[in-house]
Amino acid sequence: SAGPAAMAGMDFMVDFVAGAAYGFTSVAVGQPMETVKTRMQASSRLGMAQVARDLFQREGIRGLYRGGTPIFVGGTLFRSAQFGVYTNSLNVIHAQFGKKERLGGFFDAQVAVAGFFGGIGRGLVEGPFDYIKVRRQVSQPWRASEVFHGLG
Repeated sequence: SAGPAAMAGMDFMVDFVAGAAYGFTSVAVGQPMETVKTRMQASSRLGMAQVARDLFQREGIRGLYRGGTPIFVGGTLFRSAQFGVYTNSLNVIHAQFGKKERLGGFFDAQVAVAGFFGGIGRGLVEGPFDYIKVRRQVSQPWRASEVFHGLG
């Protein structure tokens, strides 16, 4: 049987692992539609079905997942960060301030603050991966020096 320290370490990681699983699955399901949408936005007057058909005929399944590698990795990581930072922030808030009543029986300010921190965790990881994904989807090169261009 695992000791208390090992159990605490596993509890800490559960939400990171759950977020990673969610991230991978959502990209696996959504990436083909995202690629078609991006192609339509970039250079097409054709409808969605025609763009998807043309892309699949020219490039096969790989074309539908073009740009997917960085977002598979990124989606796994940023959703992991989002879930893990949220849960661990909420645990720290509860440990420091106790669990508070919901305002009006509905709004939980502690959950909102933890969600804010989870969003920061996600955003810091997501931005660079999204930049790379979009550049790959429209068959454009990307440079690491441009990943954070326009943030400041």
